[in-house]
Amino acid sequence: MTAILGLILPVAFLFSMVGMGGGQVYTPACYWLGLDLRTQAVPLALWLSFASQSTAATNYWRHGLVRFRSGLPIVGGLIAFAPVGAVFAHRVSDTVILFLFATMTLVAVAVTLTGWRPRRSALNPSEMLLIGLFVGALVGFLAGMVGRGGGSLIVPVLLLLGFEPKTAAATSSFAAAFSALAGFLGHLGTAGLPVSPLWFAAFSGAAMAAALAGSRTMARRLDSRKVKRLFTIVLLGIAVKLYWEIFAG
Repeated sequence: MTAILGLILPVAFLFSMVGMGGGQVYTPACYWLGLDLRTQAVPLALWLSFASQSTAATNYWRHGLVRFRSGLPIVGGLIAFAPVGAVFAHRVSDTVILFLFATMTLVAVAVTLTGWRPRRSALNPSEMLLIGLFVGALVGFLAGMVGRGGGSLIVPVLLLLGFEPKTAAATSSFAAAFSALAGFLGHLGTAGLPVSPLWFAAFSGAAMAAALAGSRTMARRLDSRKVKRLFTIVLLGIAVKLYWEIFAG
């Protein structure tokens, strides 16, 4: 458990800068450190993502970076479908969960490495509402299933809707926090608290403190290239190891 506590501090700090909760690291790391994948690692990762992203989103809101009106449709879809994904996770094998997790991680790596940004298109309010609800539902289901807040998938969509990178990261933290919480509550109803209350409180405090520091750094001064390089290397290593375990393990 002390190893998990030590992991939370750098992960929450770094990933809060880019609108993500760190589930990309928490789920496999907790699994490799001996926690059961579906009843412990996934729900704990979701809770830690919520703790860090809600803290970061609050700080971004204070700096005027969160666009609530555009993010709310995504939040609606996330809240509705993250618990569905969480329940579904208990009906499929660990291999399926790990494969989906590795694939989602590779998507985030590809977007970061290529610097891909979708072209801005003119969308009316109704189209933005429908897109937001659809994306929220899809991301919420997948995130609740594999223990992710969904920030790595939400950010490109927000860029497509015309958000600036900083605003996209901040609004993603706001939206993905709801996804992570809804997913965690879905797991809580079927598997209970993933760790003892004492460790749960310690992990939560560490995630919130580190996310606050990371979001402050991003809002005031952020060398995005260095941060992106660092977490891209980490994510790529995790994806490769997961695929190796699935196909060769």
